[in-house]
Amino acid sequence: VVLTYGLVIIAVGILQIYFRERRFTYSWSLGVYITAGIFLFFMLLHLLILRRPVNDREHPTNTVGGSIKAELHVIERIRQRPLWWRHVLALQLMLIPQGLLFFTRTIFLMDSPRRGGLGCTLQEIGFAQGTVGVIAFLTGMGASRWLMNNMPQDKLRLIFTISLGLSPFVYLFMTYYPPQSLMPLCIATFQAQWFFGFGLGACRTGIRYISGDRYRNTVNILYVPLISMCMLTPMAASGCMIEHLDYKTFFIINATTSIIAWTLIPIIPNTPKHQDR
Repeated sequence: VVLTYGLVIIAVGILQIYFRERRFTYSWSLGVYITAGIFLFFMLLHLLILRRPVNDREHPTNTVGGSIKAELHVIERIRQRPLWWRHVLALQLMLIPQGLLFFTRTIFLMDSPRRGGLGCTLQEIGFAQGTVGVIAFLTGMGASRWLMNNMPQDKLRLIFTISLGLSPFVYLFMTYYPPQSLMPLCIATFQAQWFFGFGLGACRTGIRYISGDRYRNTVNILYVPLISMCMLTPMAASGCMIEHLDYKTFFIINATTSIIAWTLIPIIPNTPKHQDR
């Protein structure tokens, strides 16, 4: 994640300087082509050197049809769990602040000061968000996971939920006191991303409950499918809002959604003890 989100953006910034006489999109297109070429190379390399496991030919679910049937079975099993809709609703409400912030923060950093942005270069954005920010995000997730393995979930729910809504306040603060150098920008980005990663612990128990054993391993700790689905609507709304609002007003509304989410913490149902292990 650090490589793709950090170094690639920095590389695009360097290309933009090199091709400054051409259109802005040329550097992005070239960066995407190079990245896609690297991924294609590794895909072909894996096809050539990796042998197909024997059980792939024997297990019926390792086919397209078998995979679809398995997914439908999982969805049906989720619907049979009591109060599953309350967990999904709680996730949706908790993730609204981060969904509104997800893409707008980059636009805010890149936009010119005349329009209310910070006027950062792509290199600064790539380092502050893509490198420092991603490291902070992963560190926050690691801290929340460690706490959940050592403390009861009921005691951590309030802490995680509050942390999940603190990031908009960091960007709201930057609209009033814009950072004048890369160091304060990195500090602010580190805080915002750490709050996001740490706060995702509030989503972990609910997702485990509604999806059973499907997301219990370390590989799926990001819970990408359900988390992304809950954030899609506020992500789309943020684009419409930023076209009609200035950044200060937008981040005030964004921070207000965090306060609303905090007041709705009681609707999050308690998870049975055996589900929290």
